[in-house]
Amino acid sequence: MRRCRGTICGMWDGAIDARHLYAALRLRVYMYERDGSDSKTVGSGTGFVVRSTPLAGKRKGFLVTNRHVLDPDFAKFTGRKVDKVEAAGFVQPTLQGMISGSAEPVAFTIQSPQPVFAAGGDDADVAVIDLETAAIPGGCPELTELSNLHLANAQDFKSRLHVGAQVLIPGYPGIDQVTAERPILVGGTVASDPREVAEIGPKKFQDNVLCHSFSWGGMSGSPVFAFLPKDALSWGDVQHGSARELCLVGVNRGHLNIGGTAEGALTYFVKSSVLTPLLRDMGAVGLLRNRDDNRPED
Repeated sequence: MRRCRGTICGMWDGAIDARHLYAALRLRVYMYERDGSDSKTVGSGTGFVVRSTPLAGKRKGFLVTNRHVLDPDFAKFTGRKVDKVEAAGFVQPTLQGMISGSAEPVAFTIQSPQPVFAAGGDDADVAVIDLETAAIPGGCPELTELSNLHLANAQDFKSRLHVGAQVLIPGYPGIDQVTAERPILVGGTVASDPREVAEIGPKKFQDNVLCHSFSWGGMSGSPVFAFLPKDALSWGDVQHGSARELCLVGVNRGHLNIGGTAEGALTYFVKSSVLTPLLRDMGAVGLLRNRDDNRPED
């Protein structure tokens, strides 16, 4: 994979900017009948790329989205097989580049993708594709990636992410099944207690968090960001009033179908503590803080 000018590194205690918006990739998933017929169904979603810290000169990129976006047997397209995934988005240059130039369009296709799924049942709705080994005609282009990323771990959901905290979600919502070329950024608040199993009515969602936020068809698989209070403050943090850091807290699953005027307004996401072990098992390094590697608790 070529080195990416759009990598988001540093500035994680700063404000959200265009680099976080353009971390979102628009996905179109082409599926065909397993009997070999030419009939195809097209699904849509959002994804984002996490880059592992280089190790011995090796650089890996991982495309993250929901399992129901890439696995026909997990979603409503049971009995079909994924033929290819078309990804499109924008490369946002560095912070200096945002001043001097606009984001540049980018697109690539993954043929016969081989996603890896998180363990844990229906609520672990996460899928990852290793872009370094994926079949991409022409190779993987430069992308806006999430790098040197602070992934929220299991302990963070017990002590640092609280009900009422703000969440920010970039993605590609559609209207009449048509998505725009550029993503939008929506905001909301954490609605359920992140320390506990999320539940509403008769439904419970393990390792998920409910939010009062907008989501619609096409936004499944979007990254979910939140500002969390820092564990400890340096003198520089005190001087600059920087008491919070931006974290990736999860992968958006979409809106809950509860009907009425609230349709699309109550959403849920899979905790990043589900994603991290999957990335680690696929060979990602440098994504985790030293104090907690997100391994399951005893």
